[in-house]
Amino acid sequence: MTRPEIEALILKTVDTGRYQRPLLISGGGRDDRFQLAHFFVQALFCSRRTEGRPPCNRCPQCRSIKEESHPDFKFIEGAGEQGLLKIEQVRQLKESLNLSPYQAEHRVYLLEVEAIREEAANAFLKVLEEPPQSAVIVLLAPSERQFMPTVLSRLNQLRLPDAEAAVPETDRMNRILSLSWSRPTEIFALAQELAGKKEDPEKMDSFLIELVNSLNLALKLKAGTALENAPAAVRELADRSRDTAELAALLDEVLRKRQDILRGRVSPRLALEFLLIIISRPRRGRSSP
Repeated sequence: MTRPEIEALILKTVDTGRYQRPLLISGGGRDDRFQLAHFFVQALFCSRRTEGRPPCNRCPQCRSIKEESHPDFKFIEGAGEQGLLKIEQVRQLKESLNLSPYQAEHRVYLLEVEAIREEAANAFLKVLEEPPQSAVIVLLAPSERQFMPTVLSRLNQLRLPDAEAAVPETDRMNRILSLSWSRPTEIFALAQELAGKKEDPEKMDSFLIELVNSLNLALKLKAGTALENAPAAVRELADRSRDTAELAALLDEVLRKRQDILRGRVSPRLALEFLLIIISRPRRGRSSP
């Protein structure tokens, strides 16, 4: 859906009163997600808006939402570089949900998170199942793929068009693309190097994000989408894959492994070894090194 189409859907949702179910806004860039969330909250709070019309963006309510200073507009940010929603934050949210609004008819809770670990997800499910009538929950995330299916099933979802992710040329990606599964010791050594001696998930996550961005752009290139100045790493990923389905499957696997790492389910080093082996497998029509 385009941005104007999403905004029209939001206005219809607000006008018909169908906004009680928690909302997830994903895709696009971070600024795009926040702008759309502000648009939604302004549509709820605007004192001058009429049915079918966008918020005025000028009244005190609209201005306070834009500045995130409205007393009934609460912002919760995921912890650390990984943007994890922690169990302590869920507990605080649950307690706050029972508070009455100060000025508006609703209290809106805006959560910017990238993933939710299993313990926090189970507690968050209870919050999503029966939120008070006065509470509106909005989640912002780069991708809906980072959330458990049980969480997604309780959310209304709006997805913005993906922003073109910049993929820098790095020695790291070039080293990865030169690997061959016929030389496993090189794979194991690089996995250990990227994961770090203490297998620090945060340090490894920067590589996984870089790989996700590369695969996203390679998928568009394989599908025939014109890309200006596509990095060599992206062209290599596209060329060595048989079709878009293979690239999409690899992208899904990277996202799943990243989620496992964020939840502490697997060893980062072992997860990286698994992914590097998949990437280095010889493909049809491409001779292995």
